[in-house]
Amino acid sequence: MPWPVLRWVAWAFITATVVLNIAAAHGDPIAGLMHAAMPVLFVTVIEGIRHLIRRWVGLATGTRRERVPLSRWLLAPVSSFVLWRRMVLWNVTSYPRGLQLEYLHLEAVSALHEAHGRWLWRWKAPLSERTAVRLQLAGAAFPTPQIPQQQDSDDQLIQAAQAIVARAEQRGVRLSQMDLAAQLRAQGHRIANERLRWLAAAIGLRREPV
Repeated sequence: MPWPVLRWVAWAFITATVVLNIAAAHGDPIAGLMHAAMPVLFVTVIEGIRHLIRRWVGLATGTRRERVPLSRWLLAPVSSFVLWRRMVLWNVTSYPRGLQLEYLHLEAVSALHEAHGRWLWRWKAPLSERTAVRLQLAGAAFPTPQIPQQQDSDDQLIQAAQAIVARAEQRGVRLSQMDLAAQLRAQGHRIANERLRWLAAAIGLRREPV
């Protein structure tokens, strides 16, 4: 943790000690070097230990994981353990970032609850939707920089979505909104979640897969 004033005071005292020790040698360079050797050696050892501790706790590399507050552990121990576990698994070091990932996870799982049931979604939901929940967390935990692009027009999105749905119906497959979004993005189309709901309604795509 940065506390620069403490280091400045310590370095000022050490510098003064070295200067006084050299002055006590009365101009003898060998004696002055011997008087200054111990304070300099002490500073070198302390700085080495400081650097070692910073690397050990992750301060030097930026990998130090923030703790989940004790108050949250007391009020919600189960969800706090799930949050801590997700932060460890996805290597999330920021507590607010971990809360954001937890919110995204709960939002995605609640949609599966609504479509397939509170407990049956783990077996009843299509594999693509269950995988999309984890991929959403991965995309949020490790965002990749993207070049800003102009969003597609409504007509382009509708035509592309209708073509995807038509190909799926030829194979006897009913697509969900998540499947449609994944295939659209795989083709290079940019579409937000709010626009996805509008698009599904525009082409008559049901939210619940059958």
